[in-house]
This record gives sequence, structure tokens and C-alpha cells, in this order.
Amino acid sequence: MMYALNLDSNRRILSVTYAQYAAQGQPLVEELPPGDVTDYIYQGDGIYIYDPVPQPTPKLTAPTKLMPGEYFSIDNTIYKATTTIPCGDVVIPGTNCTIVNMADELNKQ
Repeated sequence: MMYALNLDSNRRILSVTYAQYAAQGQPLVEELPPGDVTDYIYQGDGIYIYDPVPQPTPKLTAPTKLMPGEYFSIDNTIYKATTTIPCGDVVIPGTNCTIVNMADELNKQ
């Protein structure tokens, strides 16, 4: 079976279709790479380079209005606000909060 590759300007695979539906100039191949084809760049002559696009780091947002010194948790990580963080604002460790190791905090007392 032959497949047609839809490539971007960097030759990353955007999509695949059967050869009978290929647009003029699309590369035709007999085999596809394993897994998600969009994780590959097509070098030519049936050679694929695995190069997944990095996923963006999700932004952390304050669950409620947080006051300086207040402890809060997001995704099982404990933080301590260093400034007032309005509800829904972005939480940035090192800027408006710190990451807390509770064992260290308890040992301080």
C-alpha cells in the first residue's frame, strides 16, 4: 500500500492519506513510522527522523486570592505565596511564591 505525506516547510509530517488522494508533489511512501506520525520529520527515501514537538508547560493559576505567607497546593505541590496573588492569576515559583518542602517547614518550628 502506498501513502502520501502532507509535510510542512520543515518536512514535518502534518498528515497522511492514501496515494490515490495525494496532491501533486506529495511524497509517496510504502511504510509509515510507528506511533504518532506528526512526531516525525520525513528526510526522504523512506527515512524518518523522530522529533516530537515539545508540549508547552501548563500555566499554574491561583485557586483563590492568596496573601503573602499563605500556603496552597496545586497538583500535589505545596507553595507559599510571597506576594498577593489574585484568584486566577498565574503562579510563578520564584516570582510570586516558593515551592515548599513541608518536612523542612515543620522542622523549622
